[in-house]
Amino acid sequence: ETMERFPRLNDGIVRIYKKINKKTDFNARNNVQSYDDMEQIVKLNYQQMSKRNQDIEFAEKMSFSLSMKIRTRKFKNLNSKQYAVIDRFLYEIKYIDEDKTSSYLYLEGVRELAE
Repeated sequence: ETMERFPRLNDGIVRIYKKINKKTDFNARNNVQSYDDMEQIVKLNYQQMSKRNQDIEFAEKMSFSLSMKIRTRKFKNLNSKQYAVIDRFLYEIKYIDEDKTSSYLYLEGVRELAE
């Protein structure tokens, strides 16, 4: 039995988080600054994909800057309101494309996270 059908997701680990809605003074929306502002949903291995011209053009049409495109195993609870963290760097998940076995995450870089 071969594993060829499955992509090699060995470029690293991406952690998917959702923002914790904390009440701030004056009900200001607080931006995610640190891990304390988020709750981890899942940890996935990923493969970094090349950013093709059509990906970059798609991102421009959708009004975001494509920092990184990655492939993970399909995870049904992924959505574009969540965040991805790779090597302590925070990304917004701007778009998710899927096939039978994989999710392709289009990420826009936000900031490095404080410890």
